[in-house]
Amino acid sequence: MQERVINRALSGEEIRTAILKETSDLMAKDCRLASHVAYGAFSYELSIKIKFQDAGSNVQGTNIQAAGTTVFDPELPVEELTIAASVAERAPNEVRVQTGQGVPVLAKGPGGRVEEKKITYAPKKKA
Repeated sequence: MQERVINRALSGEEIRTAILKETSDLMAKDCRLASHVAYGAFSYELSIKIKFQDAGSNVQGTNIQAAGTTVFDPELPVEELTIAASVAERAPNEVRVQTGQGVPVLAKGPGGRVEEKKITYAPKKKA
């Protein structure tokens, strides 16, 4: 059977994944955020505005096919979602635990040699 590409609307999860990936890629291009640069602490403010066309319950007519791509239809209603967050400065290992990253530890390896490795701890549950 020959495969046929279908053009489906993005799910909320796919939109979140795309935004996180593209934001991460942009930040990776900033030399101040390179892996060899380290900071004792940091804080940040974040504001994201997402504009999307709501397909609602009537999916028919919400997408325009043009050479296999989805085209923004100015005739359809547009919703906006603005997400803003301000995160206070935190200790480096607190950030690592809260974001699911490994915490650096020193441990004895094979042969009794001390080496650095990373351990991932479960984040504390919010009250």
